[in-house]
Amino acid sequence: MFHLDPRFTGLVGLLFLILGIFNLYTGQKRLQILHANGFKRPWYKEHALLTGLEYVLLGLVVLINMGISLGFFSVAQAAIVIPIYIGLLCIAAAILGLIFVQRYQIRKGRQETAATGNRQPTTTSDTPRELTAEQRTLQEQHRRERRKKAAAARRRQSGRS
Repeated sequence: MFHLDPRFTGLVGLLFLILGIFNLYTGQKRLQILHANGFKRPWYKEHALLTGLEYVLLGLVVLINMGISLGFFSVAQAAIVIPIYIGLLCIAAAILGLIFVQRYQIRKGRQETAATGNRQPTTTSDTPRELTAEQRTLQEQHRRERRKKAAAARRRQSGRS
């Protein structure tokens, strides 16, 4: 069987753990920002959290594998550690599958919106026919105000103001 230097294996395991902790931290910060802005997003849809969790699990798997291959665990401990090792590996694979499914759904959704985004809508909700006279005058007033503000902003930007 193919064996690597235990120091290299340990370094790879620590690298996975550090990357995982960093991704968990950034994912948690993103969720906090989203919640502060009023968006409720479940933790399992945040890719940074899932990636961080997967990296931490893979880091543990690599370190446990190194311990098993070096004989760090006794026979009695190995009877407990090996099922934990296999369980962590299966959980990491399941999280990887979840990440792939979510990425596929995002890509599929973007392709669908790109394909349907080129079409012109057949009906609009605020056509002039459907508005009352008061609503039309109010809408025209808002448009004039927006245009005035935009013209003033362009003048400020060009330095003519």
